[in-house]
Amino acid sequence: MPKPNGPLKDGDILKPWPFYRWAPFGVLSFGLWGMLGFTPVMLFLIYLKEGEEVTRSFQGEGLRVWLICIGVWLGLLAIQVGAGMLAMRRRIIVQSNGVTVQGSFGTTRHYPGEGLTSSQTVYSIAALMQGVIHLRYADGKRRTLDGAGFSQIDLGRIAQYLGRSRQP
Repeated sequence: MPKPNGPLKDGDILKPWPFYRWAPFGVLSFGLWGMLGFTPVMLFLIYLKEGEEVTRSFQGEGLRVWLICIGVWLGLLAIQVGAGMLAMRRRIIVQSNGVTVQGSFGTTRHYPGEGLTSSQTVYSIAALMQGVIHLRYADGKRRTLDGAGFSQIDLGRIAQYLGRSRQP
């Protein structure tokens, strides 16, 4: 396990930031959590104030309306939590010749440090935890390392490691 702010070395494995589990869709996740928290509270408050009216208006509808409301709410919650659990399976493995990103579905991509001429870390606070590292190689190739879920500090450390690996 790498030190939180120390330099990376061969064999280190970086895991996504723990907070990413609860916000896999960035800003949309916060909106969804707000809606999931707001809906039951508002239904309860409306029921307290207008209980008899609410009961009367739903009498003819039966259980179907309540199941739809609760089903949609639980479905959105399941998507949010499931996506978060899936996103936490990502790993970045530091190797002597570069870094390898293991995706959530078992896919791997290798980003070599050899031939690298520049690396630039771009981290969008507006998108929340959606950072990338733009890599340029001597042969003109450009690649982008997707660092979604990894902290800005980790992305900076990866860019530094790749920069060190290109030096003789």
